[in-house]
Amino acid sequence: MQTGTFQHYTDPMLTRREFLEQSAVAAAVTPQAAEPWFDKPMRWAQLVLAEEDPGNGRYDAKFWIDFFRRTHTDAVNISAGGCVAYYPTQIPFHHRSRWMGDRDPFGELFEAAKKMGLVVVARTDPHSILSDAAAAHPEWVQITADGAPRRHWATPGR
Repeated sequence: MQTGTFQHYTDPMLTRREFLEQSAVAAAVTPQAAEPWFDKPMRWAQLVLAEEDPGNGRYDAKFWIDFFRRTHTDAVNISAGGCVAYYPTQIPFHHRSRWMGDRDPFGELFEAAKKMGLVVVARTDPHSILSDAAAAHPEWVQITADGAPRRHWATPGR
């Protein structure tokens, strides 16, 4: 039977019960699309480290992991880098926090959060660079209206 542009098919031998059974089987064996990772977490936490945090006694990975647990956090956004790296790196102009020593603050938090089943996003903040990077890559530097390199508003050494 044809109505407008839609074709309707009816099988006189297929009962309503058979239709429901076949539909249920088809739904059970059809692969379901996985929910995107970013649609799963509902409670996010963000941990922003200052450059000196890994060595000044204010950074305590166990405290933060416990905080994520107590607050029922589903996902975390953790400082990884930008002007300063919080993990061991050899990337040119990605300076490691000089207070890290041989530690890996980002790696410590990442591993613990993953064991808890949390979604982890590495936070990078490229809002400033050091002088050696500016000299090697002037195209990375914001300039003023008159073309002069703009110094960072809070850290003039950058």
